[in-house]
Amino acid sequence: MFDRVYRYVVRRTPQVEEAKDLVADIMIRAFERLPQFDAEKGSYEQWIIGMAKFALIDYWRRGERCVLIEGDVTQEENIMNRIDDELSFEHRIASLPDEHKILLRLRYVDDMSLLTIAEMTHTNPSTLRSFFSRTHKRLRTIIDEQTYE
Repeated sequence: MFDRVYRYVVRRTPQVEEAKDLVADIMIRAFERLPQFDAEKGSYEQWIIGMAKFALIDYWRRGERCVLIEGDVTQEENIMNRIDDELSFEHRIASLPDEHKILLRLRYVDDMSLLTIAEMTHTNPSTLRSFFSRTHKRLRTIIDEQTYE
């Protein structure tokens, strides 16, 4: 669970150290609020990721960001590359229906497993596998068309 939350947070923060601090706070908060967890409302993973989303919203709202220093240039470049990758991803899926975009973001941007997505969407995992297979073929066609334009 820690790795899942860490990957989710590190993709959305400019500094790895800040991500580690946020994840530690999220995990402590999850432990403290464990008695409030209601399995009927969703899975434990969804609950913690929800806490991570709110922690990130608070983080960005408060403006608690470190100032980059010279040694952090490569990390800044990595962040810019990640943003470029996400923008490229968004551009390539722009022609797909909204529900396809949402599922692709959950799988590849938020790095959710097929089983987690299946639970969230109340869909059979084998149906999702077929969906992703068909969508991959469609995306390959889109990418090939964009490459040769």
